[in-house]
Amino acid sequence: MTAKPKARSKCKHPELDKTLRCKSCRELVDIREKKNKYGNKRTDGFDSAREAKRFQVLRAMGIEPECQVTFDLTVEGVHICDYRADFVWQKPHSDGPKTVEDVKPRGKGFKKTAAYRLFVIKKRLMLACHGIEVVEV
Repeated sequence: MTAKPKARSKCKHPELDKTLRCKSCRELVDIREKKNKYGNKRTDGFDSAREAKRFQVLRAMGIEPECQVTFDLTVEGVHICDYRADFVWQKPHSDGPKTVEDVKPRGKGFKKTAAYRLFVIKKRLMLACHGIEVVEV
């Protein structure tokens, strides 16, 4: 005889008691604010304060950047992954190439993380697949 998996409650926890349990489904509810994975704080709709500041700098230079542009990274017809750039922009009144920027935290500690190593791989794939050099800001 196999045990049936427990059905998930559709309760969205409308009321909590003193012990922070839902009054209808008796599930313990965590009411703490969730922290960002890397400790950055969302600012003005951007993922980090550095990203928001970089956007303001580009706007002050008269550049209207595109935000969160996704590139398809495909090698020999095989989709490897997608790369989402923080900013893509072109100098005003210029027919030159577009600049692709990714804002990264300062400090040597971040460069040791798996997230940074993944970024380096995607940066190299961008160069190989699209011929675009990603600028790290």
